[in-house]
Amino acid sequence: MRKILMGVILTFSIFTLAFAFNFLNGSFEVANDIWQSPKFEFPSCGISDITMSTSSVIILSKDGELDVYSYDGTLKNYWSLWNVKNVESTATHAIPYFSGMSVANDEIFVAYSTRGYINKEEKKGNTYYVDIESRKKNQNILVFNLSGKLTNKFGDLEYPTDIKIFNSKIYVTDGTKDEVLIYNMSGKILQKFKMPIYKVDSPKKADVFLSKNEYYLVHHPESLTVLSNGIYVVGNDGVGRNFLYKFDQSGRILKKIQVSGDKIFTFAKNLWVSAEKGGFVVYDENLNELGTVQKIQKMKIESGLLAYHKKNGKILVAVSSSLALPNKSIQFFYWKPEK
Repeated sequence: MRKILMGVILTFSIFTLAFAFNFLNGSFEVANDIWQSPKFEFPSCGISDITMSTSSVIILSKDGELDVYSYDGTLKNYWSLWNVKNVESTATHAIPYFSGMSVANDEIFVAYSTRGYINKEEKKGNTYYVDIESRKKNQNILVFNLSGKLTNKFGDLEYPTDIKIFNSKIYVTDGTKDEVLIYNMSGKILQKFKMPIYKVDSPKKADVFLSKNEYYLVHHPESLTVLSNGIYVVGNDGVGRNFLYKFDQSGRILKKIQVSGDKIFTFAKNLWVSAEKGGFVVYDENLNELGTVQKIQKMKIESGLLAYHKKNGKILVAVSSSLALPNKSIQFFYWKPEK
């Protein structure tokens, strides 16, 4: 009986792996009609995030420049969210970190954090300075239209790490407050919940402690994505381990697994988590591992940034990666679902 059972399990495992390999590797083709690998004026800065709308590819660089391209590679617009040259002293002024963005209805939602102080808010050309001296004015989500006009700002966050939009709701993770926050599209807070905190027996294991004799380990949110059946968050325990959580809408933990990467995306009804050594590890909605994508076509994936959009009846996938300039260029592919 045991041999039969083991045979059934082995057969099922082989079938699952074969299906995952076919699904993950047999569905991509280079989008030759789409421009490839944009060139940056300052390529050393790298890409913080990429996303796509009906008419545009939007790229957020790590130094806070937003570039809006058409699909033929024409640079339609760009503007700087920050200009370090205009900061007199990095010791007394804030240098922002732009952690992510999301697009809905041709509006760009950008999440950022700052460390330091700025005395006032002003606009010089296309540069925005944000006052963080007053907590009431610490609005960490900036909303722009595709022309670069600032249309809204909201959020009282300390260190937003990711932002996603799903079903007309905005989901944001705060890596300092260790919270997941949910807003409506106007920026009104609807709900929030805390990341899990675990009691440990030694301060050497703890990232935070709440009292002299009690030590606790908190999982700081690094990245998130949302599907109809759950909110998925990658949390870091502060000592080098990453965990993927599945929450319901109220913040109740449905499942937790350990993963190697800290960036998570949804694609083809599955969860794609960046792998520590490059590529993506793919999971289903119940956090069962399906397989690893190390290469798409002949391009080695190193950076782990992914976006997709339906265009002309096809699913266009953008992957940020390059052997020569990791995390500084983009390749486009069409994905065909397996029949």
